[in-house]
This record gives sequence, C-alpha cells and structure tokens, in this order.
Amino acid sequence: AGCWHSHCTVTSWSNLERILAPEPDGERPEAWEPSTLAGVVDPNAGKVHYLIDGLIPRGELSIFAATWKAGKTLAFYRLLLDYLTGRAVFGKFRVPEPGRVLAFQLEMPNQEDERRFRRLALGAGIYPEEVVGFVESGRLALYNRPPLFLKDERGRSALFQLVEKHKPDLVFLDSLLAAFAGVDINDNSLVRQLFSIAFSPLTSRGITIA
Repeated sequence: AGCWHSHCTVTSWSNLERILAPEPDGERPEAWEPSTLAGVVDPNAGKVHYLIDGLIPRGELSIFAATWKAGKTLAFYRLLLDYLTGRAVFGKFRVPEPGRVLAFQLEMPNQEDERRFRRLALGAGIYPEEVVGFVESGRLALYNRPPLFLKDERGRSALFQLVEKHKPDLVFLDSLLAAFAGVDINDNSLVRQLFSIAFSPLTSRGITIA
C-alpha cells in the first residue's frame, strides 16, 4: 500500500515505517539530502499548499496559542468538525479536501470531549451520529489522556506507531505543554531540538501537526 497523500505516491508504508522509527537526532538519511531546487523552474514556486486554505499549511507545524481558558480547545474542536465534514472552517476558510485526523486530548476527561463535540455538532447543524461515524470509519481517532510524553524516545515511538496505524493528514495535540511536560519552554534551543526530533519525521512526509 502506498502513502495516503497524493503528493507522496512513491512512498510505501514499509519505507514510512523505517523513516518514522525513532533514531538519534540527525540520523534520518533524507535529512542530509541536498535540495535539488527543481521547483525554481515552476511559475508557482513558493506557493503554499494548505490543508485549510489561508489557515493551516499542509505538512507544517502550526501552533495555536492563547491565554488559559481563552477557548483554544473549543475553537479547534469546531475546526476539526468543519475539516472532517468538508465545510468551510468557521464559515470562512475553504477545505480543499477533507482528510483523516489523529487527535490527542492530554488534559480534559473523555466525558468533556463528548459534551463539547455534541454541543458543537448540534450548533453547526451536524447530527451527533455523524461524529460517531467519523470514528467508526477511521477518519477520526481521538485518544483521551494517553501517556504521551514527546520529550523521550518512548513517547515519540508511540506517536510514530499511531501515525502509521491511522494514516492521518492532520495530527492534533492538546496541548503541546502537556505533550512536552517537564520541558523548560523558555529554553528556545531545547524546544526547537525536541520539536525537530518529534515532528520533522512527520511533516517531511506531508503530515500536518497542530
């Protein structure tokens, strides 16, 4: 079976498994391949390819930041519903192609997830059964409070294995603070290193992280 992304058709899942296997930082072979710059001959060179037009670039890490209790999770759950149904996100940002979502809720309990998704669905005119249908069809995989700690190799390995299992277009982490618990977020060098180790093997294959 090939990779699920249209722009990764030459990538087999056996190759992806090898790429996503945890390795010391900088030892991924493709990380040391020089750029061909072949795209400079394309009149559309530099064009940003969006998972959600004008909002979330495809194959990149996007961070949604706000103060505590500002409604980040609620807003992003609504974004997920719009993305899964193919509606314009928040009624404004076009979804070129609905895809698959792997979500990690590292803070709130499962009953709060269910309450929020139900209320958001009803408010958007979506039957709650549709939300269940996304799960049953494999288009939405939501893990509630798993022991996912991305500062260590074991946690990153678990993430990579779940990506291989669910084949998502979008990986959602709520929150990055919880995913990297124990890390000094004021240490820019350390945060950059950890983000690179945890996310570059995914974004380099066209998977979007938010």
